[in-house]
Amino acid sequence: MEEPLVRNTDIFPFLRPIKYSYKKTENKVVLAAKSRAYDKGKKATLRFEVEEPVKRVSNIMPRLSMQKYASTKTAASLKSPKSITFNTKQKAILRFEIEEKKKGVLGTLKVDKYPMRYSYAYRLPQIPPRQPNKGVGILRFSDDDMGIVVKKKDTSSKPKVIKPIEKADTEFEVAVENSQETKVQVFFEGRNGKKYPNATPEIVFKDAGTKSVVSSFRRAVEAGIPVPQNMSAGKYNVVVVGYNDLYLNNVTILPNKLNKITIQVTDGTLSFAYVGNRARPVEYNAVVNRRFAAGATVLQKCTDKLPFEPGTYYVEIATLPASKFSIDMSFGALYELQIPEPGTLQITNSKPVGTIQLQYEHGDKFEVFYSKVLTGSLSTQTIELQPGKYKIIYPKNPNLPQMGSNILDFRIKSNQNTMLELE
Repeated sequence: MEEPLVRNTDIFPFLRPIKYSYKKTENKVVLAAKSRAYDKGKKATLRFEVEEPVKRVSNIMPRLSMQKYASTKTAASLKSPKSITFNTKQKAILRFEIEEKKKGVLGTLKVDKYPMRYSYAYRLPQIPPRQPNKGVGILRFSDDDMGIVVKKKDTSSKPKVIKPIEKADTEFEVAVENSQETKVQVFFEGRNGKKYPNATPEIVFKDAGTKSVVSSFRRAVEAGIPVPQNMSAGKYNVVVVGYNDLYLNNVTILPNKLNKITIQVTDGTLSFAYVGNRARPVEYNAVVNRRFAAGATVLQKCTDKLPFEPGTYYVEIATLPASKFSIDMSFGALYELQIPEPGTLQITNSKPVGTIQLQYEHGDKFEVFYSKVLTGSLSTQTIELQPGKYKIIYPKNPNLPQMGSNILDFRIKSNQNTMLELE
């Protein structure tokens, strides 16, 4: 046994080196160690360092302290271990016991009272509301409040077209060219030699004696030149079908000739008037646009009369709501589009109402056509409308539009002032 060493517990222990000698040979290395003789009279002392538990103090982090003490036991007091005989047939079983860590539990936190806070939320409105509540309003009709005099007259909303007096005969010329077949070619010519390559009216040939229809065709044009049509020789009365028909009497068609008929025509005329009161000028403007053919859009004052070539036109008068028409203009026709005289809506609220919407009856449903912000100024709350049924949608509370809207029905009559107060 080695002699006991005095160990310093403040530093890490170290191993004491042992001297030995060796001899080098050519083939192999042989180590020779000297035997040591142990002195049985000497005693070995064992010293252990034991950690003493430290008492914990609440609310203070625990501290660990190390203390030193010497063991009283000596090497002589220790019993020598007994020799163990191993049985090679038996199997050794290793067992490991793992200490399971306990789950930490959060301590209870003390909650102090803080100032109370409030949160507000509003439901967004649906614009326009699907099922608005019925509004409440005061509806008054007045004939004299705005200086309007009511006359009894035809207030039908159907547009009427005034047909001019038809001419008994229309000027024409016939020129012929040699041809193997009898054919007819129809030309239209206006003032100053104006041509009408886009005019495609229906042309009817009647026997001059029996007045029966012999042939009819719709004029066709290719590259600006009318297409010749086959025709039997004879004397005919020719009718150019239109709003007001054109009549050509005693037109002679020669056999084996290309008969070129040139008809003197004038443009159609478009004008406007009020139903039952043609003496009153129509104060609106109209947009006239030709359909199915190239042409510029015309902005026409309803107090003017303007000429238009034959064709189909879309006409929209800037009333509230807009008055829309589709007409087929023909040669020499005078189209007078008539609309009913308007009435007036006066909203009498002297306080701001917010944004309102007006709906008009279109077929079997109501459609929005106008919106306006009412500020409470009576001079800006007058609206001129066409006669008919209407609905007005206005907010329940102008300051809180998210609260929804009300809806109110009313009617407008020609030349009458309708006073409406929204509540």
